[in-house]
Amino acid sequence: MAYNTRTGASGYGDIEFEGDPGDTKIDFGDDSIALVTGGTARLTTTNTGVVVTGSIRAKSLQATVHNFNNGGTTAYFIPFMSTVEAVTPTYLDHMVTPAHGRLVKALVRMTGAQSGAVTLDLYRGANGTANFSGVSAADIIERSTVTMGSANTTATFALTGSEHFGVGNITGIQINPDAAANDVNVTCIWEYNYIDL
Repeated sequence: MAYNTRTGASGYGDIEFEGDPGDTKIDFGDDSIALVTGGTARLTTTNTGVVVTGSIRAKSLQATVHNFNNGGTTAYFIPFMSTVEAVTPTYLDHMVTPAHGRLVKALVRMTGAQSGAVTLDLYRGANGTANFSGVSAADIIERSTVTMGSANTTATFALTGSEHFGVGNITGIQINPDAAANDVNVTCIWEYNYIDL
């Protein structure tokens, strides 16, 4: 056998950090492994699952659901926690973002058939902004355009930005239909970065 190599099974006990013995280690047990800091098992894996002591901070996907009706052809802001969309945005048409992040995609379904390009604009406003201007391209963070056709058919508006907003920004979405949308269902997939909170 060559130097510094091993074949077959090897048995070891717990692994402790020499600079902090007992408090920082990998603790091996019967069918379990625990990562220990400060003398407390923070992450333990067993045959039945994983146990975490404390909070998990990671990137997280979350969905918001929006339902409303609009028979016009003018661009409108979709509602948050309401069924009232608006051509001129109000407090009902945006949310305060809890962390840095981005809009990954929006799934849009309309009972009114479309016959061409439908545009989705993502808006952002900083502190001091009451509502989006609705006409200023300066507030638009990213635009996605999809050719929609038949009624009751879901279209996916994919966005590509890596970070659309920060903690405490207001964020809203405007849809510019090609024809009367009528009943509209929108599901947005947001990615929040909770690592740095």
